[in-house]
Amino acid sequence: MGTAGARGGAAGASGSVGVEGSRQTEGVTVMVALLRGVNVGGKAKLAMADLREIATGLGYDDIATYIQSGNLVLSTSKSASAVAKELAGAIASATSVQPAVMVRTRSQLAADLGRQTAAPGTMRNWRTVTTLLAMAHEAAG
Repeated sequence: MGTAGARGGAAGASGSVGVEGSRQTEGVTVMVALLRGVNVGGKAKLAMADLREIATGLGYDDIATYIQSGNLVLSTSKSASAVAKELAGAIASATSVQPAVMVRTRSQLAADLGRQTAAPGTMRNWRTVTTLLAMAHEAAG
């Protein structure tokens, strides 16, 4: 399994994103930022190196990206909603891309994924598709 270290590169071919040497300290939370519509169909191009540089400039730690997906793992003491606003603004200021940014903490993402339902025996190869809706999650608290 490939992993990316602090301020590192992409994850390995297995599709797993890890944060090598991740340090969990009091008040610091691991989060994933999901950028909608980035690098899809040759539009809204954003190099992951540029995304990592923007995140570094915002003071986030343990930064890792996955291929050209627009997905970013980071750690910070800020709230998920603050990171979403801050990251969206910084990307728009630094590039021509203005993506919608959704940020989930590790526990929020685990809860989102834990709500999936499937009949026993119907999940082939343990792959699932999950749709996250920002408004529904925020309304739920």
